[in-house]
Amino acid sequence: MNRRRMTIAAIAAGLVIALVLANRIGGPVEGQEDRVPGGGFAAVPGLKGGQDIFGPYEAVPNWPRPMSESLPGHEGWTYSVTMDVFAESPNRVLVASKGELPLIAKRPESIWLPQLGPGLQFPVFRLPLRQAGGVIPNGDELDEPGNGRPGIDWRWEHSIFAVNAEGRISETWEQWNTMWVRPHDIEISPYDPQKHVWIVDAEGHAVYKFTNDMQNLVLTLGTPRVPGDDDTHLRRPTFLVFMDADTMYLADGYDNTRVIKYDMNGKKILQ
Repeated sequence: MNRRRMTIAAIAAGLVIALVLANRIGGPVEGQEDRVPGGGFAAVPGLKGGQDIFGPYEAVPNWPRPMSESLPGHEGWTYSVTMDVFAESPNRVLVASKGELPLIAKRPESIWLPQLGPGLQFPVFRLPLRQAGGVIPNGDELDEPGNGRPGIDWRWEHSIFAVNAEGRISETWEQWNTMWVRPHDIEISPYDPQKHVWIVDAEGHAVYKFTNDMQNLVLTLGTPRVPGDDDTHLRRPTFLVFMDADTMYLADGYDNTRVIKYDMNGKKILQ
């Protein structure tokens, strides 16, 4: 009888533990129960840590809209590889990308390629049909032979732009087109009341700080298009983060494998 009671008690305890775990896993993350989309500058304003790093958001179908709905002369063109986005607000999402690619209007028929090997065909009816990052060259390779036909295979336009809540391109800054090599990260410090826009250009070996409207360049870190590992040069930097109102950290980067601490005026503190 005692053994039977112990078995029943063990089963009951196991059920209680399972119910508690199910509630914790399936329920909202602590501190986010009352959060709603669009409720603040960050996904979860003021919250540090937690399990839901993306905040209380759901994917919006058909966002962004086709380029041709926003830009004249862009019928037959679409977005290239997107390197980074920053949602300043629900109605202003900043995008860093590698130009534009021709639109594939419909899925092409398969073509057998026996010259390459038995049983090979293209496309193989899976996504993506092309590797967007490899189709368009970096900005410093645009004139090199073998990189496709500019204006036909790719366009080095609209690398940095803003998209509104309806999914349409609302701002473009073509005056900076020749600056970019491979814009990799786009950020706004949550501690900055003026909301300057920071863009890290990996293959351009530089970081740029703009006014919020992207009309004025106010600071450059590194020597553009010149790689190095001293105090005035970077080598393929990747990401920028802000610790507080006076401190930021730059990951430098793919090649230098160092982290640099700056003040907000770009003065190097340590690495």
